Amino acid sequence: MRALRAFFVRLGSLFVKNSRERDFARELESNLALHTEENLRSGLSLRDARRAALLKFGGISQATESYRERRGLPMLETLLQDFRYGIRTLLKNPGFTAVAILTLALGIGANAAIFTVIKAVLLEPLPYPHPERLVDLYERDVIGTNPFNIVSGANFLDWQHDARSFEQIAVYGEWSSALSPNDGGVPEVVDGAICSHELFSALKVQPAMGRTFTAEEDQHGAGRVAVISDSLWKRRFGARSDVLGTTVRLDGEPHTVIGVMPPGFGFPGRSVHIWLPVWQMVSENDRQSRGNHRFMAIARLRPGVTIDQARSELDGIAARIKAEHPTELTGRGANVVRMDEHMVSGVRPMLLLMLGVVASVLLIACVNVTNLLLERAISRKREVAVRVSLGASRSRILRQFLVESSILSLFGAALGLAVAVFGVRVLIHMAGYIPRIDDVRVDGIVLAFTTAIALLTGIAVGVAPAMSSWRAGLSTAMQEGTRLTPGKSRALFRDALVAVEVALSLMLLIGAGLMLKSFWKLHVIDPGFATDRVVAIRFSLPYKQQPPQIVNTFRDLLDRVRATPGVESAGIVSVAPLAGHFMDTTFTVDGRPPLPKGQFLDAVFRAADPRYFKAMGIPLKRGRVFTEADLLDAADKAIITEGMAQQFFPNEDPIGKRLRLDPKHAFEIVGIVGNTRQNLARDPEPTMYFPLYGGDFNWGTLMIRATGDPNLVSLPVQKIMRAVIPALPPVSVTTTEEMMAGATQSNRFALTLITLFAGLALVLASIGLYGVLAYSVRQRTGEMGIRIALGADAPAITKLVLWQGMKPAAVGIAAGLLGGLASTRLIQSLLFQVKPNDPIVIAAVALVLALIAMAASFAPAWRATRIDPVIALRTE
Repeated sequence: MRALRAFFVRLGSLFVKNSRERDFARELESNLALHTEENLRSGLSLRDARRAALLKFGGISQATESYRERRGLPMLETLLQDFRYGIRTLLKNPGFTAVAILTLALGIGANAAIFTVIKAVLLEPLPYPHPERLVDLYERDVIGTNPFNIVSGANFLDWQHDARSFEQIAVYGEWSSALSPNDGGVPEVVDGAICSHELFSALKVQPAMGRTFTAEEDQHGAGRVAVISDSLWKRRFGARSDVLGTTVRLDGEPHTVIGVMPPGFGFPGRSVHIWLPVWQMVSENDRQSRGNHRFMAIARLRPGVTIDQARSELDGIAARIKAEHPTELTGRGANVVRMDEHMVSGVRPMLLLMLGVVASVLLIACVNVTNLLLERAISRKREVAVRVSLGASRSRILRQFLVESSILSLFGAALGLAVAVFGVRVLIHMAGYIPRIDDVRVDGIVLAFTTAIALLTGIAVGVAPAMSSWRAGLSTAMQEGTRLTPGKSRALFRDALVAVEVALSLMLLIGAGLMLKSFWKLHVIDPGFATDRVVAIRFSLPYKQQPPQIVNTFRDLLDRVRATPGVESAGIVSVAPLAGHFMDTTFTVDGRPPLPKGQFLDAVFRAADPRYFKAMGIPLKRGRVFTEADLLDAADKAIITEGMAQQFFPNEDPIGKRLRLDPKHAFEIVGIVGNTRQNLARDPEPTMYFPLYGGDFNWGTLMIRATGDPNLVSLPVQKIMRAVIPALPPVSVTTTEEMMAGATQSNRFALTLITLFAGLALVLASIGLYGVLAYSVRQRTGEMGIRIALGADAPAITKLVLWQGMKPAAVGIAAGLLGGLASTRLIQSLLFQVKPNDPIVIAAVALVLALIAMAASFAPAWRATRIDPVIALRTE
């Protein structure tokens, strides 16, 4: 026995450093030696007896750690000890560690990716001085009660003259141009903006080189000038320092470059690369008309002026204008809103919804890891009991578990950050148009957010296992092996966690189901025209062409295109279907009494050639379409859609009626055609068509129906267009399949994200349910063995385990149904022809989730039926 005692003394000396600790270790080693002797008497070998004694008391190093804690070692040293011990412990269980880190990485990474987008789009201030004073201005209630109508030129000029709440007021509008620089490069279409000279001073942005245009240059007849972006300067001018004064041709007209804006500037968006004086580019009618609403307006508030004060003043000015011009199509009032808030108002609900979705996914991931740690805590119960019995405080035990869970969470966050970087790129690619999406970056703030989420997650998943472990004393831990079933409180807690997982998964799946049904309805809806084998080529003619020249160009172009091999039919329309509202106008009907003041008839305005309707498969309901004789001065015919006939001629025959757009121009209705949609998610708008051969439009979209693949005729047709129009500016080519996809892009984006995260939540919940049941079966091996030994057959055992799994699943499904009914109203604005409480979708999702829960429960149940009672009882 002396040799045995000497062995433990030498073993203890490896872990203790001073005499007082050595005395404590000797006392502990003496007890270990006594237990070793007892094990030897039971027939074990010396090696097995030593190992059993060490395992029973958790090891000398752990006991000594507890003693050192009682001695009051510095907090930093004990934290480092906890960290080193946690790393060693996790490395001993690589499977558990990998699963936990991967689960947390998915949850944290999804949150980091969505937060990155939200930070850039919703949270960051606009990149201008005092952005809180920048506001958007709108006319209010031009037609109906729309509070955000864009502004007419004449009304804006009155606002600018009379309003005193603003330092600067400016207007702008879209203006794409065909750029032909003198560098020998090929022409390209450049997204640009026309703006008043006050725009740059309102934004308080100075050019990096040169200057912006002046009030004198922002007039008809002034020399044509242009301000370009930093990226265009570098890309098309090679970052030349002598770019100022260079002449470029925009749509065939020479312009002098007078300024280069600083890097990163792009208003109203990053895609804008050139700015032109608005009153120089638009017609005098656009400047003087009160009914032609085509401009966006912004302003900078004077210091000390509130938005409410500015709105009240501008609203009074607009009301006065309305009273002075009652027959004009102008707003009954005005509206002033913060620029940053209004810019993102359309996407805010969707992004906040996505944030809630990924938060739910993270919560499910936390529940899963908590269950894993609870299972692991059971296997460490004896170790913890020894440490508590030797003097370790509960705070030290809690800290050890929290350190280990934080290690898992931090490693998960590191991997999740990589997921976020990749995910952000995918989100930008999928999103389509979202304001400020180009500013999305993974930066220090995102890193800090991810770290904070990781630490909170580590605490959340570590508390429950720590509390579960410290409650039992040493004697309870030593007798743990004699228990046939887990404690009721622990089992209830695990079941509650599973129910939470199932409930959250069901809520997400209901949202995904509603979005899927909505997208399906949107995808199969009839757009009003044939979408197969059609390619659309949007183009414009060079300026300075007279109406007869325009008509001859269109007719010659169509004749040549229709004779091209592979072309079945072709037509031209001013604005293609699904291209958006774009333009509308008011009208009156000859013979009707005047409407009350302030009321107007308004419809979408389009121009089309005679064979356009046949080429696009738009059915003729009554009357006729245009003919070749409807041109120039004889182009006084009109075709209306069914929707327009029903809305404006409900109890009369519109054929033969005359529509009057202004006192000089009236058009006889000669036909009624089917409705076409400009937006798939909205009802068809009342539309009126006028002859393209009237010569009023020098742009349009060539719609070509091919006999086969429409992409194969695109290049031959473009060659013909270049032959007919040698100075043709660059064109834009899309197929109708691409147009349909673009019309549903925002819906597809929301559907893809919520479906992806709902699927991830479902997988995590299924794994969590399976893991809990599998562990429960292992823990109840002895009980199952006794049941089988006493005559329980396989169906009875299967039913027992299935019931154990389906109870929390059923509770979760019930809670998820209640939560889903309440939460689906949040996505109501994203749904198309689908109610948020659709019973078919909700019932189908609940059934699918119940079946998946049953499938996840079946594998542990089958394993329980395979238990050998002899082996099971021997383990006890």
